[in-house]
Amino acid sequence: ESVRNIVEGAAELGIEYLTLYAFSTENWDRPAYEVTGLMELLVETIRKEVPTLNKNNIKLHVIGDRSMLPEKACMALDEALTETAANTGLNLIMALSYSSRWELVNAVKNIAE
Repeated sequence: ESVRNIVEGAAELGIEYLTLYAFSTENWDRPAYEVTGLMELLVETIRKEVPTLNKNNIKLHVIGDRSMLPEKACMALDEALTETAANTGLNLIMALSYSSRWELVNAVKNIAE
């Protein structure tokens, strides 16, 4: 609820970009049952909130190592990204399986290409 209020408030204020650090790479070190629960919560929340994102003209983006996420989570994210792609308001960036180390490695790979 509090995250929804922050996101909607940012959209109302005309903020262009908001990043939510939702799941860091360190979270993979949690017990398996916790990780499973968090991934299930992610899927449920994404599916539940897409209509609200669209109502508020919010475009969803995802950063991080998606290859580590379960297929069900990737599918829900892909659906949400597609459903919000045409929105032109706030750019909501979800950092999932993300760390600064991952960002640096990814940047170096992109430069090398």
